[in-house]
Amino acid sequence: MPTISNLTVSGSLIVSGSIIMQSGSTFQGSGSFTGSFSGSYVGNGAGLTGITTANWNGVRSGSAGITGSLTVISGSTSLQGVSIGSTLTISTGSTTDAKIEIFQYSTSSLSGVTALMTFPISSSAGYTGFKADYALTTPNEIEKKVGTLLGTWDRSGNADITDNYVVATGDAITSAFSLDASSLTSASLFVDAVGGNFEINMLVTAFKRKV
Repeated sequence: MPTISNLTVSGSLIVSGSIIMQSGSTFQGSGSFTGSFSGSYVGNGAGLTGITTANWNGVRSGSAGITGSLTVISGSTSLQGVSIGSTLTISTGSTTDAKIEIFQYSTSSLSGVTALMTFPISSSAGYTGFKADYALTTPNEIEKKVGTLLGTWDRSGNADITDNYVVATGDAITSAFSLDASSLTSASLFVDAVGGNFEINMLVTAFKRKV
């Protein structure tokens, strides 16, 4: 294979095959290269153009997936067609400020008294209350109750819950929710599904004292 020590080209250089550069070789000047490259680039990229290192600020058309956390700090926020796998947390971003957590909860085969969820109580970062929109139904939806729960508690073991519903039929009418904070370390939400096989779907907004 021929070896060229120095090559100066004024005009075009057309190569059919491969150019193999030995260690220490460089391209100097300006120009353009088309085709494919196999190997690696070395350097800090200081000479590259058309690339920004600033934060991205724009609109993406299409779908995107985020593995990890998405944090939105200040400004107005519009979430359209967003699918959230577990919990959406809304806060100012400060570690000393309160925050709100929004999540969906569902379960089935409810009969009698069942614990649905537990909210930790703490003097530093515990929860202070919640709002839950719910639909409690049998699988065939003949018996149904749809409404909104408001629950709150203190760190002395007191708890209170209200249930405002717009639809109630069958055994769902006498099915009731309760809240217990007597352990002083957590507040537990229960449902007493009277008479049978119920399922529940809830959208919960939980209020937390600090991030």
